[in-house]
Amino acid sequence: MGKDYRKYRDGSLHHVFCKAVDGNILFYSVQDCIFYLTLYYVLAKRYGIKTLAFGIMPNHVHSFERAPSLKKFNLFHCRLNSEFTQGYNKQHNRSGAVFMKPFGYAPKTVGKVIRDCISYIANNPVAGNQVSRVEESKWNLVGYWKSDHPFSEKIQLEKVSRRMRRAVEKLRQYHRDNCPLDYTRQRELFKELTSKEKYQLIDRIVSMYNCLDYDAAASYYNGDFANAIISISANSGKEHDVPDDYEDYSVYNKMIQIATSCGIAPLTCNYENSPADMINDLKNLFRKAGFQARQIQKFLHLKR
Repeated sequence: MGKDYRKYRDGSLHHVFCKAVDGNILFYSVQDCIFYLTLYYVLAKRYGIKTLAFGIMPNHVHSFERAPSLKKFNLFHCRLNSEFTQGYNKQHNRSGAVFMKPFGYAPKTVGKVIRDCISYIANNPVAGNQVSRVEESKWNLVGYWKSDHPFSEKIQLEKVSRRMRRAVEKLRQYHRDNCPLDYTRQRELFKELTSKEKYQLIDRIVSMYNCLDYDAAASYYNGDFANAIISISANSGKEHDVPDDYEDYSVYNKMIQIATSCGIAPLTCNYENSPADMINDLKNLFRKAGFQARQIQKFLHLKR
């Protein structure tokens, strides 16, 4: 742990890193990610947080932000982690902390260091073998720079189904009222939608609750975010102050697919309190698929 670790500097950008307890998998589903993103967006507005880079990974979250004061910075992150934990635990029928304490942060004050940090966060899904290009990740928000539907067809309200129009109007209402999309609200929005409509609505949600200040980020790349993407794609960035894991996160997507194919949906399953025979069956399936013991432990939240 470096000497300047968790040293707040007024007026500076800070790289914030929140890691799940024991490095366990935390974000199993789109619903988990939507809840965190929309909660982040709502609270960032409340506390005046400006965000230049953001990324949700399977067991941790990165953000690069400037806060009005240390007090608001701490209030924001304490409220964010607390409210997410409460909603997540209720959905997954579990208790206890989901994030390690304290969360990590480090100030970045020099132009090149700031660019390195933006690149580092944006490239996390690439480094984790989840995507091949930074624009292909939904949860680093880079792909939403020029489009509000980078991963689906554009919603044309005059042509969509009545159920889709109702979902979009309800989403607008939640957004106007600064409501994060917890699991209950998401179930209401997505009920009865087709697979195609769900992808469209996910894009609409992410674009509406997008927390990135693209102009602020672009100011470090000659004022053009297109230049930023070129630079980010060419440079994976560096981080020496905040501890991080490096691994192939694509394996957890495969594990989710295996569990789901067996009728064990991660969104509704509490691995920590699941029947022993179910956990043993999954462990055997994962071993046969060639996953490492450490990866199985993190996915199933097994004690080590």
